[in-house]
Amino acid sequence: MKQSDRCLDVTGSKDDEGARVNIAKRTNNANQRWRVVYKDKSTTQTKGLDKDFGFEIGRPFYIHSRLPTNRVLIYRGGHRLIIQRWHMNKRCQKWVFDKTRTIRPFLNKNHALTIRNQGRSNIAATENNNSRWW
Repeated sequence: MKQSDRCLDVTGSKDDEGARVNIAKRTNNANQRWRVVYKDKSTTQTKGLDKDFGFEIGRPFYIHSRLPTNRVLIYRGGHRLIIQRWHMNKRCQKWVFDKTRTIRPFLNKNHALTIRNQGRSNIAATENNNSRWW
């Protein structure tokens, strides 16, 4: 299976508070669709848009599930990722795309969103920086 055939997946397709998020084969169901929502509506770009990836560098955003309750991906301080109901300005729910082209939790700039086992696992997590795309 090619890496492009895999994506973030809410485990069991259940729209439950605290449901785990992993990597799975792409099915394009609602539990695998996400949208990035920037924390403000400002059109001012202070650090610029990365045209290759479509993210604004250094601007905090939320990763919303497309499941019915629109929960967000959160960083809980460990390594595993879960979804949780959105709360305005809750820092554990914010993410940042940085100049090294990695997505990091707003709370811990030393971790980055990754796929475990060098991209060969089905576990999405945050780990220490490696700035490597699988």
